[in-house]
Amino acid sequence: MTRYEEWIERAKSSLELAQAKIVHYIYYEDLCYQSQQAVEKALKGFLIYYGVDPEFTHNIELLLKELKKFTEIPENIEDAIRLTDYAVQTRYPGEYDDVTKEEYERSVKIAKDCLDWVESKINTKKPTESIPRQEISAMSTQKKVRVRFAPSPTGYLHVGGARSALFNFLFARRTGGDFLLRIEDTDRTRFVEDALTEIYDSLKWLGLNWDEGPVIGGGYGPYVQSERLDIYGRMAEQLIGSGHAYRCFCTPERLAEVRAAQEKSGGATGYDKRCRDLSAEEIDKNLKAGIPHVVRLKIPDGRTVAFDDLIRGRIEYRSEALDDLVLIKADKFPTYHLANVVDDHEMAITHVLRGDEWIASTPRHVLLYEAFGWEPPAFAHLPVILSPDGGKLSKRKGAASVMDYKRGGILPEALFNFLALLGWAPGGDREKMSAEETIAAFSLEHVSPKAAVLDEKKLEWMNGQYLAERPAETLLDEVTAMWRDKGWIQVTSYKLQDNNGVGNGINKEYAMRVIDLLKVRSRRLTELADSASYFFVDPVDYEEKAAKKHFGPGAAERLGLIRDIIEDIDDFTKENIDTAYHSAAETGNIQLSALIHPTRLAISGVSAGPGLFEMMEVIGKEAVLRRIDKAIGWINS
Repeated sequence: MTRYEEWIERAKSSLELAQAKIVHYIYYEDLCYQSQQAVEKALKGFLIYYGVDPEFTHNIELLLKELKKFTEIPENIEDAIRLTDYAVQTRYPGEYDDVTKEEYERSVKIAKDCLDWVESKINTKKPTESIPRQEISAMSTQKKVRVRFAPSPTGYLHVGGARSALFNFLFARRTGGDFLLRIEDTDRTRFVEDALTEIYDSLKWLGLNWDEGPVIGGGYGPYVQSERLDIYGRMAEQLIGSGHAYRCFCTPERLAEVRAAQEKSGGATGYDKRCRDLSAEEIDKNLKAGIPHVVRLKIPDGRTVAFDDLIRGRIEYRSEALDDLVLIKADKFPTYHLANVVDDHEMAITHVLRGDEWIASTPRHVLLYEAFGWEPPAFAHLPVILSPDGGKLSKRKGAASVMDYKRGGILPEALFNFLALLGWAPGGDREKMSAEETIAAFSLEHVSPKAAVLDEKKLEWMNGQYLAERPAETLLDEVTAMWRDKGWIQVTSYKLQDNNGVGNGINKEYAMRVIDLLKVRSRRLTELADSASYFFVDPVDYEEKAAKKHFGPGAAERLGLIRDIIEDIDDFTKENIDTAYHSAAETGNIQLSALIHPTRLAISGVSAGPGLFEMMEVIGKEAVLRRIDKAIGWINS
């Protein structure tokens, strides 16, 4: 089956789902969503048939624009396609409950008409032999995809930035493109010295290895903005020369006064364009006098500035709402806006995937591309990440750095998987996915514009799943380092310490057996390490509530019986221990739990843990007997 045939089949499947649900008139939103999916998939199959592989959007207007390059679209079909563009209205169930049953029925009919038309066109006409490159829009992936993650070293890499980096990485890997790392360090006042190293370490730890960028180089460098200052200066002068930018000599004090007056009057705030129309003589005079100045973009009047977001559809701004932003600061450093646009163009970036906080900046960037005469990349603004209570992320509410999660015992594959699901869904009920599975399933089509919620309990659950599957040897270095810090072992020789500091030698195998016992019960690596004390150190005291229950009257005699049972086991394996305990319980007419619970408390000092008999085998007969003797002494004291 060819790729376009595959997409036509997907369209048919979506239509069948919609038709099946209409019988009962239930789940209207989902029904309409399936109809809309049928249309999108059919149109994608059509474009692939004609040699264009569009990076999918939910914007029917963009798809129609591509289609019209290859065929005439009957008026009734075009109207039908537009009517089926319910992505903006009903993509998310429950948001538009006032849509009627009749409207949903209509969406199914329209989807069927569209699919029939696409199939008729494919069956009656051969695909175009070749397509002029200039006719292929930013939707097309015939041009090799190049994306970038461009952090600023003003702080450590937090989860929001890591999610942006991950989505760029996934998109590049899925499309066979390039993933670039670029450091945007032009804000020198907020530069954090060690943040750069931590950004590199964080990305590498997550497995987000870049194809071009700092450290490894590439054909579009340098990849650190502070090393590219001469480029931005030249570009700013080019804009001044073409009349798209101007020098502004207003002092910070004057700008503050203007803003205060605007706020007092209740009007819109922003630069009042005082220097926009200075004469050449005035500008020359100010420059000769050495008056500090910035360079501002000249926003055109009376314009609608629009761009098509691959996730959100068409977004429009009136130019009156955009002030003349600064491009070059008084210190000659560029602002984010100029450097970002220039670098994306110079580095041949095809798609810009970034957080939704940059939506308001994008019309300004579009105008910059227009001023330079450059084609802008495709834009996709990722959904915001909220704290569990629905508020903004903060240090107390989930905005931890990637390395904080590492130090907190989260595995990189778990954080990778968890971050991928913050705003993207693979379809179905899949949640736990390897990096390879995530790359294979990833598409912008399934990225939601709705806010994602950072649920750390879900992250812990997911981490526990990965932790349970990890081979013990891969956890050994990190876990033993934690045990060493607690003073339980000497990491060079894996020494087991008792309370008197007299070491019983243990080896790598012992440490791995401990890890294997605890990893299936732990949600974090730190939890695993913290819960292992009794494998290395005899308990000094006992869990209070459990001691009252299991170390009461008669407990010393029962522990004496337990000691005799253990003493008689020659081959100290979990199977033999199990057999001996069951035999003793049956012979003495004692409940098995009356033997198990005191044993566990005596050996570990706590009432819960891994399987008792497995734990006893690992700790060893000698240590078990010693600890039972200590418990008997503690009870009798």
